[in-house]
Amino acid sequence: GVGLLGIAFSPLDKLLFEGKHSEQQQTDKTDRRSQIFLEDEVDDPTSHKQSRANTLSVAWGDFENGIYGQLARSDRLPSLFEEFGNGSSVRPNHALKPETIFHQEIGAFTTLFGFELGVALYNDNTDEKIVFVPILANASKALNIAETKIRGYDGSLTWRSDTTTLTFKGSELEAYDTSRKEKRHLPGIPQRILVVE
Repeated sequence: GVGLLGIAFSPLDKLLFEGKHSEQQQTDKTDRRSQIFLEDEVDDPTSHKQSRANTLSVAWGDFENGIYGQLARSDRLPSLFEEFGNGSSVRPNHALKPETIFHQEIGAFTTLFGFELGVALYNDNTDEKIVFVPILANASKALNIAETKIRGYDGSLTWRSDTTTLTFKGSELEAYDTSRKEKRHLPGIPQRILVVE
């Protein structure tokens, strides 16, 4: 089940404050009927996995020009692929814990000479980050890494005509495992991404 609560407030023209709270529960009635429970399920086997997210954002501007900022704290449950694998090259891991993410972001967008420009700077601190790690010559497994830090920026440039839209998008980021004194780059996460649409 999923629940969502949101509130928005605009005290001045072009200024908007917004807050959101959401919760998600995963229920496995098959486990309950078979009396097979995962770790920590015994007290309440009908809602053995739960995640929450809280977001606070502020924005100023209109549809063409504006700036914004956002703070968020959220839990991310393991995906089915991460938890159960694919039966061959990705091995299952039923002991995965939810990720806890603290997200900070500021950004701006504008329209200039017919081009739409946008840029965003972000910082994500994550506990129990889920990352696929090689465990055999041809197999990998999703594991929790204690603490990670991902920071970077996104940029976009868009041109539109009556019949065509052309978009360039670029991202650059640093992704580190900070659970040890000597931080290490996270495996499987690219440092630069360029997309043309």
